[in-house]
Amino acid sequence: MRLRPAGRALYALGGFGAAVLQQTVLLWVFFFYAPPPGQPHPARATPGMVGLAMAASRIVDALADPLVAHWSDSLRSRWGRRRPFILVASPLLAVCFVLLWRPPDARISIANALYLAVTLGVFFFLYTMVLNPYTALLPEVTAGGRGRVTTTSLQAAFNLAGIGAAFVGSSWLSTRYGFSTMGFILAPIGLAALLTSGTAVRESIPTAPPQPIRATVRSVFSDPRFRVFILAIATVWFGLSMVQLSLALIVTVLMGLPQSAVTLFLGLTVGTTVVSLPFTARLIRRRG
Repeated sequence: MRLRPAGRALYALGGFGAAVLQQTVLLWVFFFYAPPPGQPHPARATPGMVGLAMAASRIVDALADPLVAHWSDSLRSRWGRRRPFILVASPLLAVCFVLLWRPPDARISIANALYLAVTLGVFFFLYTMVLNPYTALLPEVTAGGRGRVTTTSLQAAFNLAGIGAAFVGSSWLSTRYGFSTMGFILAPIGLAALLTSGTAVRESIPTAPPQPIRATVRSVFSDPRFRVFILAIATVWFGLSMVQLSLALIVTVLMGLPQSAVTLFLGLTVGTTVVSLPFTARLIRRRG
């Protein structure tokens, strides 16, 4: 089906909810569990423990991506192929987000490290359960390509707003009320945006039978353009994740500023992106 402009905006709102939850985790999880010396809250794990937990959770994320994509492609239900994943996994994702900021011990311990590894792994698995089907809805809500650039621009705008809420809002909330309260406040905001997006779309039920996962993977990787794309996007995400994980530490350690100063510097980065977004959308329309 093709959505009307209002429906496309509601669909694009999912980008806000996803960004609020994921970007907050990437920004603060290292700082929360292994804060630098001089911070007002205690360390819950060593930097090495946090690094291993993050690596393990990202491996879970990588393995889940093709599996969730295949499950979504193969599902046949009267609610569609994608929406059931969004509507079921989003509340679980929000709960997992809250639990990330409530480790079992108030000091460094193996229990905290294991808790972080498991909770992060579940978080990124559920994130995949929501975001893969959500992204796969785009061709359906912009049938024939009509309104696709506009819809993706709306997604980018909502995603940017979510990043702004994560960067600025989480910084202010965690400084003023603590990380546990921050989790309780941001989780329902992200959940509401994701559920709104999932309920805004009515899917058509495909009549063709699902394809085996091996045949699908072979078909995708047989396209040389995809092989170039996957290498490029992996490199981009590698660099972006490195920056996101270190932003709070750059401000508090390298610059020697208090945690409250993170809000200012992250606000400047979001403002720069806001200014560049219209030019990027115009360039896409001109150049393809």
